[in-house]
This record gives sequence, C-alpha cells and structure tokens, in this order.
Amino acid sequence: MGFWSDWLDAIAQWISSNNWNQLPQSVLFITLTSISISAFSAITTKLLIDTESLNEDMQKINKWNQKRKMAMERADKKLWLSVKREEDAIKRLQQSMMMKRMKPMLVTSIPFMVIFAILRRAFNGHYYAWIPFNMGKFPWIGKTPWSEQVTYDGHVYSKISFTFWYFLSSFAFGSLISRILGTNPQGAVSTDSKKKSKTTKKTVKKNK
Repeated sequence: MGFWSDWLDAIAQWISSNNWNQLPQSVLFITLTSISISAFSAITTKLLIDTESLNEDMQKINKWNQKRKMAMERADKKLWLSVKREEDAIKRLQQSMMMKRMKPMLVTSIPFMVIFAILRRAFNGHYYAWIPFNMGKFPWIGKTPWSEQVTYDGHVYSKISFTFWYFLSSFAFGSLISRILGTNPQGAVSTDSKKKSKTTKKTVKKNK
C-alpha cells in the first residue's frame, strides 16, 4: 500500500507542479480527462460487445413490453396468455443483456478508480471551475457542498468542485461519444423507428 500511495502522490504532485490544478488550466485538464475516460469506456464497449445483437435484444424486449401494456389496457386474456408464455424467455434475455454490459465495466472500473484517486489528490480542497450563473437559484439543486456562489464584476458565478465539473463534462461528452461510436443502447429504439419511417416513405412514393 505504501508504494501504491507514493506512486499516486507522485503523479498528483506532477499535476500540481505544472499548475494544471489551478484556474483556468484546471477546467481544461478535468474536461480533457473526462473526455478521455468516456472515449476509453465507449471504445472498450465497442470492442467487447456486439452492439447489433444488443440492439436486437432490446427491440425484442421493447416489443414484448408494448405487447404486455396492450394486453393490460385491453384486458385481452388471449394476448395476456401469449405475454406470460414469453415472460421467461424475456427474463433470460434481460439477464443476458446485463451480463454483456458488465464486461466493459469490469475492464474500465480499475482505470477509472486509479485516475480518480490521482485527481482527488491533485484537486483537493479547492473550487476548480466557475459556471456563469447562480446554481443556488435552481430548486432541484439549491445549496450543495460542491458549489459556492461568488460575485465578480457585478455578476454572480458558481464555483464548483472538480468532482462536480468532472461529472458534468462526462455527462455532456460521454453521451455524444457513445452516439458517434454507436454504443448508445437507445439506438435499438431509433433503429426500429427508422425502419418504420423508411417503409412509410416507400409506401407514399408508390402511391404517388
């Protein structure tokens, strides 16, 4: 543990010595770190998971959920029996999807913990980003231990911790990277809707 701790402290000290934990460099450094981790996670997912197969499984589950909803709304006993017959197969499919998604998580969790341990040492006890609005005015956020309001040149800013800024950056860029690489699980729904829209367009052209 001593060697491990010393190694993490050495990297954190190197970050501090280059002033990457000071404004404004801290904002860019944390953002780039967040983007790098999101890209690594998305690429790992792309390599370890058959996204086409996962999307097909999601489509099957979505169709079954729609079928179950329809059976409940219409109180259709025949349709409900069909839903119950398929329930065990859908549960196995959901478990299989969960196991597939866990594969990249097992690979990315260790690098994430290491990098975050370094960041916590380098970015400790200070606010590392300023947001040009008062977060305290948002009722669903309010006052938090991760932010502090400050007035500068007649304007109210919110100073936020590195953790808060990291997850904001990760949320903003992570979904974008996932969409670009095609690892977004919501693609299953969009794929199905695209097929329907293409079919509708073809029908309209034929009618014309």
